[in-house]
Amino acid sequence: TCDGAPSGFVLDNTDCDDTDGNEFPGQTWYLDADGDGYSDGTSQVSCTRPTSYFTAAELTATSGDCNDGDNTIYPGAPELCDGKDNDCANGIDDGLTFVTYYADSDGDSFGNPSSSTSTCDGAPSGFVLDNTDCDDNDIDVNPGEVEIKGNGKDDDCNPATDDTLGIDDFNLENVIIYPNPFGDKIIIHIPSNYKNNNFNINLIDLNGRLIYNQILMDKNGVVIVNNLDQLQAGVYFIKIEVNSILGETVMKRLIKY
Repeated sequence: TCDGAPSGFVLDNTDCDDTDGNEFPGQTWYLDADGDGYSDGTSQVSCTRPTSYFTAAELTATSGDCNDGDNTIYPGAPELCDGKDNDCANGIDDGLTFVTYYADSDGDSFGNPSSSTSTCDGAPSGFVLDNTDCDDNDIDVNPGEVEIKGNGKDDDCNPATDDTLGIDDFNLENVIIYPNPFGDKIIIHIPSNYKNNNFNINLIDLNGRLIYNQILMDKNGVVIVNNLDQLQAGVYFIKIEVNSILGETVMKRLIKY
């Protein structure tokens, strides 16, 4: 023209993309590989936009991202319980509440004080808040159990509880029944003053039905109840009666697997 630049025209002819106002010679671009609005400071000067690069105006910050490969990590990000330094300050999982949990290997809800882990997102599988189990390999040993005298265990995890059988303690309540849960058989240990007796063994289901009834004699203080594999899995009660002594009966809860 002979009368100056028309509207929308300039003297320069070096624009690489005249449809994008951000693309022009000498433009500075900042890498934001994870798209969280923060760059780690990596930059390029070029006319065209490189892949995953942005102008300063398009970003929250042109530097400071401590992990540009994770969009949950950038300055000021909320700290998550994920093993990462989300806010790029003060370390991994800073400011979160960690709770110590203890291994419960035997599943009795009482934990092993010698095996623990601290987490910020709840108890891991197989761990509990409690740490008072004195034998985490025996479901029948924990502070919630009643001490059984003469079985060689600290059932209630209280050394002060008497575990010794005295003359007056030899009664049917001291029978030891295992395994529990049981499979195809139940083994019953009888106190020594009840040896050489016939025992009436009854198994009763939760509906009160008599499922099993046999009279068995102990052998050296042991009664073995066999052939129980046909029973359905579930909860049963075993009732043990001494035939030769009126009124001597004990009932205990068992689980069939």
